Amino acid sequence: MNARIFPLILALLAFPQAVLAQQISRTASVPNLTLQVTVLHDYQGAPILDELFTTNDPYKHGVYCLSGFYDARYMLRDSSGRIIPVDPEPWKFGSDIISGGGGIVPGAGDPCKTVKAPRDERRFPLSYLYPKLTRGTYTLEVILAPQGQSDRATLAPITLTIH
Repeated sequence: MNARIFPLILALLAFPQAVLAQQISRTASVPNLTLQVTVLHDYQGAPILDELFTTNDPYKHGVYCLSGFYDARYMLRDSSGRIIPVDPEPWKFGSDIISGGGGIVPGAGDPCKTVKAPRDERRFPLSYLYPKLTRGTYTLEVILAPQGQSDRATLAPITLTIH
């Protein structure tokens, strides 16, 4: 057997959930705003939601302060079709901000109004929204529903397996 392939086979056998976990992305748009959700996995195979908000007009439609906690709606169904309730306060587990910067500086302008970024990314474990999931297969539906707008867009469902 090739000396380079053998360690790879051992790694596959040792960590099957991490190797077999694949990234799944879905995208939906409302006027001037697009949300792409990608399901990533941590080292133990637990799902992480990566949300990329983009805009075609950052000077009129900022994305800097958009958040999956506030500007998206989640509906998770188990394999029997039962809806799993979302934790009403997902931020109590942690933030969805991955850039690590920011904060409000006294006397400075509101960054949600002054930062004119064409894209911003958020990331958090699915367990923030659903802290008590048991093993099984689930279907996640994400609805882009920006606060202060009546427009809505639904991303195609994502099938998830919790190990």
